[in-house]
Amino acid sequence: MFNIGGFFQKFKSLELEDFRKRSIVIDAIKKRTNIDLRPQDIKFEQGRVRLSISSLEKNEIFMKKAALVADIQALLDKPKISDIV
Repeated sequence: MFNIGGFFQKFKSLELEDFRKRSIVIDAIKKRTNIDLRPQDIKFEQGRVRLSISSLEKNEIFMKKAALVADIQALLDKPKISDIV
């Protein structure tokens, strides 16, 4: 008989990995810029981090983008992040 628990375990692990990636991005941005982000403000698209925040906060983050991308890449296994938009 088909084990439905094993089927749903795949989705649970994906959700935990997404939460982990969001936490890494939030911590890196908080450390460098002192900006508090909510997990729902962050989306991952094709190796990029898309932020849904105010223009003022985005400008401050973009000024330190190179350091932030390096911090995030050092902590993530896969997939690598190449840009913040």
